[in-house]
Amino acid sequence: MVFDFKKVFADPIHGSIDITNSENQIISHPLFQRLRYIKQLGLSDFVYQGTTHSRFAHSTGVMHVVSELLSSMRINTEKYQRLKYVNKDLDILKIENEKLLRMAGLLHDIGHFPFSHVLENTVSKLCEKKNSDWDGKHETLGKKIILTTEIGENIEQEGIDKKSVVSLLTSEMFASLAKHQIISSGLDADRLDYLLRDSYYAGVSYGYYDLNRISRITLPIEDPTGIFKEVIVFHKKGIPAIEEYLIGRYNMYQQVYMHKSTVFFEEVLSRLYKIMVDPEVNLLPFPDTYWKNPSLLIGFTDATIWNKILEIYQGRYKKELGKYLEDARHYSKLLIERKTYKLVWDYSFLEIKKKRERLEIQAIYERIYQRIREAIEEGKLRERDVIIPRPENEYLRAVTEPPPSKPPKKPKNFFKWAQREEIDIKKHIIIIDNESNLHILSRMDSPGIVIPLIAKMTQIFYRVFADKNIQEVVEKIIKKAIPKQTEIDQYIT
Repeated sequence: MVFDFKKVFADPIHGSIDITNSENQIISHPLFQRLRYIKQLGLSDFVYQGTTHSRFAHSTGVMHVVSELLSSMRINTEKYQRLKYVNKDLDILKIENEKLLRMAGLLHDIGHFPFSHVLENTVSKLCEKKNSDWDGKHETLGKKIILTTEIGENIEQEGIDKKSVVSLLTSEMFASLAKHQIISSGLDADRLDYLLRDSYYAGVSYGYYDLNRISRITLPIEDPTGIFKEVIVFHKKGIPAIEEYLIGRYNMYQQVYMHKSTVFFEEVLSRLYKIMVDPEVNLLPFPDTYWKNPSLLIGFTDATIWNKILEIYQGRYKKELGKYLEDARHYSKLLIERKTYKLVWDYSFLEIKKKRERLEIQAIYERIYQRIREAIEEGKLRERDVIIPRPENEYLRAVTEPPPSKPPKKPKNFFKWAQREEIDIKKHIIIIDNESNLHILSRMDSPGIVIPLIAKMTQIFYRVFADKNIQEVVEKIIKKAIPKQTEIDQYIT
């Protein structure tokens, strides 16, 4: 069985993306077409004007990279057949599994809300507060779309089990770890596409790496213990290419994804969205409306929210907004006129080696947050005049933190160790050498020049923004909130 490609999408990142008739049928569905109108990077175009690319293009790109990796792995199993447990007849290399994995790559973002990840934390908290049946995550909404809409029916018409697609997208345990690694791991098709794509559209070179080289050192091996069945590893001679990829990921977070102005505007948007979905205001449906009826997502895009923001800015919805009127108008003005606040406190670490240091800065940040909240509750500050993004993932790593113990090198012992120590090896990059020994990249003795350093690096972004009119007031609160070194111990729990 071979692929019967009928269409070709021109793509600035990969050149040409081949599409089968069945894939095109899903791509043409309105629930997938809406991804054209959801920007990949939320509000990053407020800073990097070119980042107006969509989840649609990224999704087709991930599908393409899946096939690129699998095609290379078929060649690589011949090239590296001298290595133990390399087998050209492994299940993951079969065409029917490539069809499954292409479909998972295509649909991995089907459940995204407008502005991609920007609103996800807000939506999750709103759903939790309401005791909703939905956790607010795009993965679980995507699962429901696949299982309950025509998209799932289209998948099954192609002879693909829609439940298998869902298992790959929600990280439910699959028989073969390798299938999960292709879709979601420390080095997967998703990241391989978005780093190149986001760099290209941002007009920066931070995220560029050699995709062709990484493909040429990627290969599946058989797990001799049967615990993980099949596992994707990377040949040791390609470590410099992996190093380049990891540095690119690190730099993209530092320079693009977590840019201070982007983070500011995304927090403003989240606050305004929270007002718009408040039951007393009801300018937009409560988030779990789309969980109850996923077909309603068709009309829910970035433009849906932007239209409401513009109407608030123009003076509409006075009655509906009620007590939120002034806040909503203020936030809409910031977004429409692209006005930022002054960054009055910024603790952005590039490297923190000790857990205590992380706890210290987290304790100081929490103390600052609480003091500002108290000032707001006492009427000394207005909530809308201070923006404090609450980081859900304060500690961002380009490389997953090394496991506490060093693994044995022999494959049998390696996989038994991973199971015994409860190591999620899917998150790690596994290296194979010419003696068929296995290594976790971040725990290797001599993996390269940069990786030992980058494995220790943590990116932390604690920031406080204030309107210029109350900047001095906020700065005084922050100054008083920061404890002396001798007082820090009592704030560490």
